Amino acid sequence: MNEENNRNGVRKVVNLILVVTLLVLLALIGNKFGLFGSSDDAETEQTPTETTTVEQSFEVSQQEWNALKNEVNSLRKEIDELKRHASQASSQTASSKSASAQSSSSKSASAQSSSSKAVSAITMTKYVHDWGDRDASVNFKNHLDKTITSITGRMVYYDMKGEMLDYQDFTTAITIAPKMVKTVSLKGYGYNENYAYYRHSSVLYDERVYKVKFELISYKTKE
Repeated sequence: MNEENNRNGVRKVVNLILVVTLLVLLALIGNKFGLFGSSDDAETEQTPTETTTVEQSFEVSQQEWNALKNEVNSLRKEIDELKRHASQASSQTASSKSASAQSSSSKSASAQSSSSKAVSAITMTKYVHDWGDRDASVNFKNHLDKTITSITGRMVYYDMKGEMLDYQDFTTAITIAPKMVKTVSLKGYGYNENYAYYRHSSVLYDERVYKVKFELISYKTKE
């Protein structure tokens, strides 16, 4: 919008300067050649027997011509200066937009990178839940170079067709040394309905088995 306003302003100024230049030129030429003189002098009564020869000299002195050229050159310089300012304003606007876009892209890439690192920091390596047990045994691996002291995550449960059954969010205090694995106990899905993890060898009901996926939300490390 600012760029369009700058262009419209330049066009208006240029048009105004051109009109003023034409008016100045017409005034100078009219004054020189008496184009705007009195109407009393414009008509001369003549008789049929008279022969009148009117000669007018349309000459402009070198000094007047140089003054006109200087005026035109001055106006041209003003027009060029206005164009230059408009071009600079347009370039600055484009540079500002480009810098803003690059900053947004950089922030987005940084956020994605941080998110990716957070997700891969801790993974679930083993899950065991028998139909007769209330709690499931879960192994988590620390992929960081720091000791983990707390995990906040989500366990999502699915049936054998891939349909979601339920989920539970949890936060557990745990100490996992760098690159090591630790076992914790979490409430198993459907324990009161005799559900079991599908990889367990002991299943009471074939239709009451489930799969599980771990999603890391956040974690804390030991400084």
